[in-house]
Amino acid sequence: MLFHNVNDLKTIEGKELLSILKDLKNKKLIKNIGVSIYDRNEINISLMYFKPEVIQFPFNPINKKNFDKSFIDYLKKTGIKIQVRSIFFQGLLLKNFFYIKKQKINNNIKKALKFIDNLSKKKKITKIELAIDYIRSVNPDGIVVGVDNIQQFKIITELFKRNFKTKNIKGLPKFDNIDTRANILLK
Repeated sequence: MLFHNVNDLKTIEGKELLSILKDLKNKKLIKNIGVSIYDRNEINISLMYFKPEVIQFPFNPINKKNFDKSFIDYLKKTGIKIQVRSIFFQGLLLKNFFYIKKQKINNNIKKALKFIDNLSKKKKITKIELAIDYIRSVNPDGIVVGVDNIQQFKIITELFKRNFKTKNIKGLPKFDNIDTRANILLK
């Protein structure tokens, strides 16, 4: 069970909910209590109220400014399980760049998407392969993935079964001013 907004922990209702969740965990009705965050500062907020057993955050080849491998390794050493989401950058990583150019998307994001598009062509792999290999390189405890159809589901599950190739994911730069929050994507 994850808190979607760590600021809820500051409220009376949030504190009551945390108490209820701890009780449910003691009764073995839920396995872990954690937080779903967008940036590292939100971890500090949650730590003021409890130590999350699971932290879930957006992580993909474009949005890695706040969360890198060393940070993930640090959290794991403290016993916190890591789940990543938005591994396809809200689906934009999988779109044809021709589609991206026509959308009202932040220019920094367009540049980053173009870089990924070019990199996948250079490496002769699909963008979905590049994204999955990148995610697997940091070895998260869990990955949350959304799919549009059964074909995508089959492709994704097959890619997760194979051995990943680190050569596909080396040399990815950090992109500035990139965020996965929906309201940031637009110009």
